[in-house]
Amino acid sequence: MKRILTLVPEEDHSEHAVTLATEICRRTGAGLVLLRVLEERVDWPVVQPHRISGPSLKKLLVDHETSALEQVAERLAPDLDDLEVEVVWGVPWEVVVARVEAEEFDLVIKPAWGLTCERRVFFGLTAAASRRSCSISMAACG
Repeated sequence: MKRILTLVPEEDHSEHAVTLATEICRRTGAGLVLLRVLEERVDWPVVQPHRISGPSLKKLLVDHETSALEQVAERLAPDLDDLEVEVVWGVPWEVVVARVEAEEFDLVIKPAWGLTCERRVFFGLTAAASRRSCSISMAACG
């Protein structure tokens, strides 16, 4: 195994996906990419023209989330040499599929969202779309 892509949404406070990915990297020597995808929301407040512009606000948010993700990496994977942190705007499943198609990843890990009433992991849109589009292994942990 050479490279692992781990989706780390801003809402994921359990950090199970990052913990699993770092453990696999330690055992296999694989490189790790921690990816956070920011989505625009309809309920965002309208920015006044005399305040912060849209592009400036987006850059500020990317910088903030990059710093937060770097702190996660420093806390959970201080010993990994081949570690990248990236924060981008987009739709999570589209970004994951594009990254997998453009680069060589052996595994994609993402947090699982929700459990069914039988306590089985429920795969959402990001996992379902990624599995249909990617020919690599995908793991969801919760």
